[in-house]
Amino acid sequence: MGHDVLFIEDSDDYPSCYNPLTDEVSIDPSYGIRFIQQIFSRFQIMDKWAYYHAHSKRWFGIDKKKVLQFCKTADLFLNLSGINPVREFVHKIPLRVFIDTDPVFTQIRHLTETGSTGIAAKHNRFFTFGENFGKANCCIPDDGFPWQPTRQPLITDQWQPSPGNEKGHWTTVMQWDSYKIREYNGKIFGMKSASFDPYMTLAQSDNNFFELAIGSKTAPRDKDRKSTRLNSSHRTGS
Repeated sequence: MGHDVLFIEDSDDYPSCYNPLTDEVSIDPSYGIRFIQQIFSRFQIMDKWAYYHAHSKRWFGIDKKKVLQFCKTADLFLNLSGINPVREFVHKIPLRVFIDTDPVFTQIRHLTETGSTGIAAKHNRFFTFGENFGKANCCIPDDGFPWQPTRQPLITDQWQPSPGNEKGHWTTVMQWDSYKIREYNGKIFGMKSASFDPYMTLAQSDNNFFELAIGSKTAPRDKDRKSTRLNSSHRTGS
């Protein structure tokens, strides 16, 4: 599209570095750095990313000087998910866009956590994956920010088709619980753990075989596979 883009990741000031091989969260960024190097090397854009490790005050990828210079002339800052802290070096970028990828939970967080509200207020444009936000039948709480619906982009040529296996399974990977159940204004908002039971017998209605890979420590490992015909490959952190 003709834009000069820089991807910036930030460890934040608390342990946030996840290693899926050990299922551990720590301040060690080595796994994530190797992963991002592989991704950006694949697309030959190794000079388009930076990672700030707040615990050691070190920069990886391009150095701090280049990051600051880039931000001084940037027109647009996209904060995906609102996970990273909004550091001072992006404050003067004219358009600062918050993209909410977790509607309901994002808004409740803003309504109940002062610090979270303050971070959101550093932006001046707001988009959400909640496509019905603002409509009469929408139950997403209004946190006072002018959210506009958007969709996650998908580059189809990066998803190469492959021949299907006629005897293969219908598969899916999902997280059973990501957050604690939240309650706001008398309404309860939960995860798949609170809403998946009606689908447990889905496999019985068809001859196809369903296979699930379910993450999180609360995954229902005690469910009867024979009664549901679901082969649940429970993997913490999937």
